[in-house]
Amino acid sequence: MFTSVIIVGGSLSGLMHGVHLKREGVNVTILEQDSASERSSHNAGSSIDDNVNDPGSSCVNMTRLDANLISLRKRENLIKADKGTTRYWTNWGYSYRILRANFDGYASNACPTPPSSKPGDGYAKYLTGKRTGEEHSISSEFVIGADGKHSTTHKPVNAPLACPETYAGFIAWRGAVPRRSSIPNVAEGSADEAGIFTDANGHRYQRTVPQGFVDPHTWEGIRGPLVAHMAAPFAELVSATTSPFVTKVSDVLGSQASFCDGHVVLVGDALATYRSHAGKATLGR
Repeated sequence: MFTSVIIVGGSLSGLMHGVHLKREGVNVTILEQDSASERSSHNAGSSIDDNVNDPGSSCVNMTRLDANLISLRKRENLIKADKGTTRYWTNWGYSYRILRANFDGYASNACPTPPSSKPGDGYAKYLTGKRTGEEHSISSEFVIGADGKHSTTHKPVNAPLACPETYAGFIAWRGAVPRRSSIPNVAEGSADEAGIFTDANGHRYQRTVPQGFVDPHTWEGIRGPLVAHMAAPFAELVSATTSPFVTKVSDVLGSQASFCDGHVVLVGDALATYRSHAGKATLGR
C-alpha cells in the first residue's frame, strides 16, 4: 500500500478521493490551479447516491433533500411520474465545503466547526494557485488526475480517447436560481452561437461565458420566448435569474484510466465527461 498521493485538481472528484485516502492513513496533497482559498460555485444542483449518506461508509455524510417523486412534463398535458426510486439532491457548493471540512479542516458556513482528524489518518494539504507556468518538482508514490475535462495530467501519460471531445449540438444556460434550461439547435460556427458566446464588451468565448459577463440583451432575447412556454414554477425561477452563465455541452470519453504501471490514474471529468442532463456527473462515477 502506498503512503503518499498527489491529486491534481481540487474539485469534487479530487476531494472525494482525498478524503477516502486520508482516512486510510495515506498522506495526500491536492494541487489546485485556482488561487482562491475556496473554489467558486456556479450554483449547480446535483444528486448523490445512498453510499454517500451511509454512516458506515468512508464517504462524507451529507445533508440532502429527498425526492420520492419525480414528474416529467414530456409535452402539453402529458406528465410522466416516476415513483420507483428516491433521489437525494444537494448542490455543488455545499458538497465542496463539506468535503473540504473533512479533508483539510476548512471552515465555512456549511461546516463552521470541521471534524478533527482521527487516529490513523494521513495528513492532508490543499495547495492553491498551482498553475503558474513555472517548473517545480514534487514527488509521490501515486498520482491521481482529477483536473477536469481539459486535464493537464492527460499530456505526460498520452491518455488515449475512445471518444474525443465532441460538441453535442446544444448549450446550457445556468443561473443563480437552481435552474438549467437547454437551447436546442445552436449549431457550431453559426451566427447564433457567436452572439451567445460574445459578452457585452465584444469578447468571444470558446466554451463558457462566466457569470456576470453574459450580454444582458442576449439573455433577454433567450429568456423571453422560453418563459412563455414553461410550466409556471420553472418560468418563475428563470424569470428571477438575472446573472446566468452559459456553457457548451460536450462529450469526452477516455479509453484508459491507469498509466505508469498503476501509479497514475485519471478520475472524474479527466477520464469521462458526460452531457449534463444524463445524470452521470462526479458523484455518479
